[in-house]
Amino acid sequence: LGQRLVLHIENVLGCGGQRRISLYSPFWIVNTTEHPLRYKQEKVTSFVAGTVLSPEKDGSKPVDGSYRNDIDEDDGLIFDESIDSLNTVFSGRPGALSLLKTSNDNTAKPSLLAALISEDLPLCVVSKLAFMFNFQDVLSLGGSTRLCIQLADTTNDISRYTSSWSSGFGLESVGVTQIVRMHCKDGRGLEVSVSISIAPGRLSNFTKIVRICPRYIVVNQLPWPIRLWQDNSLVHPNLALEHSSKDANESQKWMFTNREPPNGVINQYEILFGSPTLIDCREENGMMAHTTAHQDACYIATVRPSELVAFHLPDTRLERLLRVDFGPSWYL
Repeated sequence: LGQRLVLHIENVLGCGGQRRISLYSPFWIVNTTEHPLRYKQEKVTSFVAGTVLSPEKDGSKPVDGSYRNDIDEDDGLIFDESIDSLNTVFSGRPGALSLLKTSNDNTAKPSLLAALISEDLPLCVVSKLAFMFNFQDVLSLGGSTRLCIQLADTTNDISRYTSSWSSGFGLESVGVTQIVRMHCKDGRGLEVSVSISIAPGRLSNFTKIVRICPRYIVVNQLPWPIRLWQDNSLVHPNLALEHSSKDANESQKWMFTNREPPNGVINQYEILFGSPTLIDCREENGMMAHTTAHQDACYIATVRPSELVAFHLPDTRLERLLRVDFGPSWYL
């Protein structure tokens, strides 16, 4: 695939004539979102080793032809007790949050999600998730090297969801949280939070850890489910919008459904790329197919009691105003 990773070597001569040789990667990238993200150096076209470009061009495959990096879709994604079964999140594969599923549904246990996005994530977990990265080329005119990231769904040969590359950002600002935006369509963008820290212990002399986390988290501590909307409209309809079986037209940003999204459709990305979002109104979600939300509002998520959900704003062109929907008997 033409991918490569430049590692560093420290060769220290001891006072007794022995040598201590350390082989290390200067950066670990830890994707603790649920998004499939790719990384590359700004102004460089090649990818670092381990990048997944498509099902056929999969840089995460071991060179010996084994399948040790593969995830079993039936067993590897489902666990209840801990996050010990997580493994390296390669460039181009969904982030660690997408793996936190319970055996009963497709939502993560709040305690597991909270642990995964915590600033105090243990080094043993970080090392399991970390993807080794290094800049490949030194800029001929000097200046600092920068990292770019991209939303890229690599589950199919023709990706439905591929954003533009983000603006480059430096990896020298330790302790500073940066907001990185990837343009999707018509001015809409996906935002994630990026922070850089120095690895603990002996690793501090060698490696920096680049954490990519969700921009926003919602925790529902109410005894009933809620829907979350991005909405800056001033006028709302007086009557709940009934569940309609009609197809959404260009003016609609959402529609109710009683079925799971079709294969290949990732619901949270639909509005980012100009398609209507499907709102699941099946009984297990606990909310009826009615709402007082404005037609121009953007649906974000349905959050059940005691649930913790990571989310992003569907339309970054609008004001960052949220409304909470308790059901058709209440105004937002």
